[in-house]
Amino acid sequence: MPKITNLSFELPREKLEKLGIKSLSDAELLALLLKVGSKDKHVLELAHFLLEEYGSLKNLSQASLKELISHNGIGLAKACAILAAFEIGKRVFLNASKKRKIKSIKDAFSLIKEYGFSTSEVAGALFLDKSLNLIGIKVFLEGDKDNIFLNPKLLVKYALKFDAKYLVFFHTHPSGNLIPSKEDIRFTENLITLLKIFDIELLDHLILFEDNFISLFKYLKK
Repeated sequence: MPKITNLSFELPREKLEKLGIKSLSDAELLALLLKVGSKDKHVLELAHFLLEEYGSLKNLSQASLKELISHNGIGLAKACAILAAFEIGKRVFLNASKKRKIKSIKDAFSLIKEYGFSTSEVAGALFLDKSLNLIGIKVFLEGDKDNIFLNPKLLVKYALKFDAKYLVFFHTHPSGNLIPSKEDIRFTENLITLLKIFDIELLDHLILFEDNFISLFKYLKK
């Protein structure tokens, strides 16, 4: 970890003012969020410590409030600032994405790719209008164990709320095994049947892990 000596917290701010926000390193951006260091670490040292502990900003973005405040020097205020910054980024991305037309399953995957890096299982759906424009993305579950599934009726409820005509369901396999389970297939069949009652079509069920995904529909056609 870099040792910071005789540095003021003004350094990242001054660098931003002179060279712009893009000139800042990940640690310097994080230091701006943290504002102050701890008894043992300068704020930049604390920022470097967190990045080394989690490996990257992407991994840090998956940390829970409980995990963050377990680190020395990270109190509730700092942890909340970190979580708020990542959540703002996600919401800006999702709001911008709502104008997108989903022309392929790869388009759908690009919008939910981040969830594949979650260490707990996540389930959710993309809701599309009759022209395949994205209406919204809803994450329904985020648990600590595998094989957690939604009641299909909940998905129908939100599809009707969004006035969606199409739906792409997704969930993660934190284990890294992308092969659909019997439960995955049974859930999908039940969801298709229920959606048809309301004239809504399930376009696919994607299973995610990090940068990879599998289309359950294509898998079943093999």
